[in-house]
Amino acid sequence: MGRLRHNKKRTIGIVYEILVREVASAASSNDPKRAAAALDIISRHLSEGTELFEELSLHRSVMESRGVSGKLARRIVDELKAAGIKLGARKMLREEAKSRLIHEMNRTLGRDVFDRYRIPDYTAHASVGIILSRGLEARLDEAVDIARVEEHLVEFLKLSPTETKQYDPDATLYAYKTAVGLFEHEYGAQLTKEQADLLREYVRVSLGGNPAPFERTFIRQRDQLKESLKARRLDEVFTSDAEMASKLDEAIKDLDKMEAQADDEAVERLMLYHNLRKEIES
Repeated sequence: MGRLRHNKKRTIGIVYEILVREVASAASSNDPKRAAAALDIISRHLSEGTELFEELSLHRSVMESRGVSGKLARRIVDELKAAGIKLGARKMLREEAKSRLIHEMNRTLGRDVFDRYRIPDYTAHASVGIILSRGLEARLDEAVDIARVEEHLVEFLKLSPTETKQYDPDATLYAYKTAVGLFEHEYGAQLTKEQADLLREYVRVSLGGNPAPFERTFIRQRDQLKESLKARRLDEVFTSDAEMASKLDEAIKDLDKMEAQADDEAVERLMLYHNLRKEIES
């Protein structure tokens, strides 16, 4: 790509693909420690609320916009350039976050982790990363090279995807089993069917799956829990103890305000309310 420099370790879309493949590789080799380490890195460095989440979301959104018209492909590239300028305002913070991510991957998963896996559509990933990284720093002597990168990405977006799978089922299955084990170890209780359903959908969306099933599951369970706790409000243990009644009312109010967000905090809170209902009903 001429004078333009591309660093795959700092191209977040490529790093995410490497981490997902690391989970799948650990699953096939029966290495739960390595799988848990990769999942933990994804959660702490690339999930919603982190410094790098917006860049990853933009990158993945472009890569999944395949089979569009040439006019729309060019519009997507223009929007990507605009997003790169916007991200440039936080460049220092993002670069620091990337350095921390790279350091942890080297330390935890081994320095060769960046070279372990073949990433499909690598050049398109690199093109997205270059366009996002230029921001306000594009120079006149880079104009021809930038144009070539943009043209490559336009052609990529015009092609229909050869693979429609949005997430790796092996990685998702192993991530789910690992998450179940971690939760049960942390709270010393087996998951109920509802908790297992919620956790399964959360893991699925965390590794690239459609968020709609998670959102439907979350909302349905939240509403069911709220109604179940309301029904218990007249139990003697609550009518005879003002403090206990107050705590139950707080739980009901909290459930009423909870939104279907695919993040660790929201899922853990809902999981714990399942535990609360189980304790009250036992």
